[in-house]
Amino acid sequence: MNNLLNLKKIKKQTIVKDKKGTKRNLVFSGILLLAIIFSFVTIMNAATPDPGHALAEVDLTGFIGGTDIITLGTVTTGTWNGSAIDDAFITSAATWNAKQDVLGFTPENFANKGIAGGYASLDGTGLIPTTQIPASILGKVEYKSIWDANTNIPDLPSATPNKGDYYVVSVAGSTSLGEITDWKIGDWAIYDGAVWGKVENTDSVTSVNGGTGAVSVTPGSLGLVIGTNVQAWDSDLDSWSAIVPASVDKSYVGLGSVEDTALSTWVGTANLITLGTITTGVWNATPIADAYIAGSTTWNAKGLVLGSTYGATFASGTNYVSFLGLSTSNATLTNRQFIVPISGTLKNFYVRTITAEPVSGSLTLTIMQNGVATTLSIVIPASAAIGTFSDTVNSIPVSAGDLLSVRATKVGGGASASVASYSVFLE
Repeated sequence: MNNLLNLKKIKKQTIVKDKKGTKRNLVFSGILLLAIIFSFVTIMNAATPDPGHALAEVDLTGFIGGTDIITLGTVTTGTWNGSAIDDAFITSAATWNAKQDVLGFTPENFANKGIAGGYASLDGTGLIPTTQIPASILGKVEYKSIWDANTNIPDLPSATPNKGDYYVVSVAGSTSLGEITDWKIGDWAIYDGAVWGKVENTDSVTSVNGGTGAVSVTPGSLGLVIGTNVQAWDSDLDSWSAIVPASVDKSYVGLGSVEDTALSTWVGTANLITLGTITTGVWNATPIADAYIAGSTTWNAKGLVLGSTYGATFASGTNYVSFLGLSTSNATLTNRQFIVPISGTLKNFYVRTITAEPVSGSLTLTIMQNGVATTLSIVIPASAAIGTFSDTVNSIPVSAGDLLSVRATKVGGGASASVASYSVFLE
């Protein structure tokens, strides 16, 4: 009842009069306006499809496209049936077109490998298979190996040779090969592409001048007449008759310049210009003097000079100094040892003093090798004047890694003469 009263109240309130006095229903007018707006939106949605709806159907066979297409999309399947796309419309066309020039050659199509009109392939050993080699080449004669015709090694009847392959018989035998059973050493078993054949290389002599069997060769059996075709000989064949030797000497055969003396006693000649090149043998003559070796002076000068400046005296007793090292002396040998860099020979030991040796005693300088005194030694006697002292007589071999030092032994009281420098030559 209350609801009915409310509706009547609302109806009464929604009816108004316009300026002309005509009654108007506001609710009805509002509903009518909403209906018109809804219809308009529906029409707009139908005319403008959103991305979530399918496009209207278009017959693409007659579609000629348009100039305002921005994005075509991605074609995942299908076949291109249009005209070729010009390079001007492909961004990387210039790059791809240059690939062939970079290669420098035209690559072969893999599909043409090993087929007629294509190119030959290679087998696992890097060679062309025989199926792709012309028969004219396969037919060449090619030595394979030796063949034991007695034990049939290798097994030729079961082999699959190429045309022109051949084996040389190393052991005679009767193995049946191509229906041939007579095989001698030196014969060839050769394959002609279908069957095996034989090249005879060991045929026996069947006759001599028409004679067969045990033929006895005489001048008569050969058609020779003694005294006309040949000279006579006796039964021992050690003396010939009616032979007048020709005058033959070394000049007759173009050897006029050859020495008649046996080389074992030949003493040579001053006219020998060129001896030649001796590639093997042992030189058993006397050593070749330096005068006959063009570079002897240069080679003899090769070597190292080892030594040092010292400029001080040695105290009484035993002290050591080093080569190319500290110039001060030391009472301990291991503190003054020098390592030899190469193998060779030490010689020409020299010492120079700048003061006289006192009268109180002498000074002896000895080269030590690996802690052992060598024969290279110099004695500066008591009262010796300033000068140079040397040992050019003795020499010792040294090896790379040897340890060298100089031992100074002062006999008598007081200090020794002042030694300015010392040296030795390593050759």
